[in-house]
Amino acid sequence: MQNYVCFQGYIPNCCCMDTSDMCRGSELGLCLEGCCCPVFSISIARLHLMDSKRIRPDPWDYQIIAFSNCLQLASCILDIIAIFVEEAREAANIVDLIADLVTLSVAGCMGAQINHEIKTDANGIKEHPVVIGIPVAQGGPTPAAEEMAR
Repeated sequence: MQNYVCFQGYIPNCCCMDTSDMCRGSELGLCLEGCCCPVFSISIARLHLMDSKRIRPDPWDYQIIAFSNCLQLASCILDIIAIFVEEAREAANIVDLIADLVTLSVAGCMGAQINHEIKTDANGIKEHPVVIGIPVAQGGPTPAAEEMAR
């Protein structure tokens, strides 16, 4: 617990606050982080774990997270529009619900990744193989892929 720092120290300094040293070793800070910013906290924990173990995420991870962020942004914009346009309120509520479901699903996947890595460490497995796929054109394998297969 003594090594704890708010958001693992990933948040840069904000205005005149040195965030890298905030809540150091504080159980209350950890509790507030988990309760007030749960999805952000899980995301930072995942980044910290991947950095410390030198794991590269799958490119699809970034696309799924970006999709979730775009839905949250669209939800926010629709909520602002709904303040002024009463007819947009129902659509804003529906987009809010969809965005929250996607975000919580992504957070669940992040939590599962963290759990898997922790269990992997507990079993003594330290290596993480990197799988590199061979791109395939729509008409079949590319000439470079055929050359590699030979």
